[in-house]
Amino acid sequence: MNTAEKQQFIQHWEKVRRRGAILYVLGIALSWGTISAISVRFLTHFFDQGFDWAALSSVFISREFLRFWAIFLFGGLCYGLTMWFYFGWLCRSYQAEIKK
Repeated sequence: MNTAEKQQFIQHWEKVRRRGAILYVLGIALSWGTISAISVRFLTHFFDQGFDWAALSSVFISREFLRFWAIFLFGGLCYGLTMWFYFGWLCRSYQAEIKK
């Protein structure tokens, strides 16, 4: 990564940091958790029972799917927290490199 790209990353990350950690982590959790839960649930149903539209709708309207989605939302929270600290560390290391 060259200096211009690092500077661009630093500017972008500073904007994200100003919005706050809670908003970032919740946004990542909701987007990652929802997309992952729906796609994994669809693929597992597809491989287990084939492409059946009638059975597919019942898969997403159940308490079991809500529990499944909650697990993926928790995973999204963990992923969001990890990325928040990782990108913060990366930003600090890029700033230190640029100051040299």
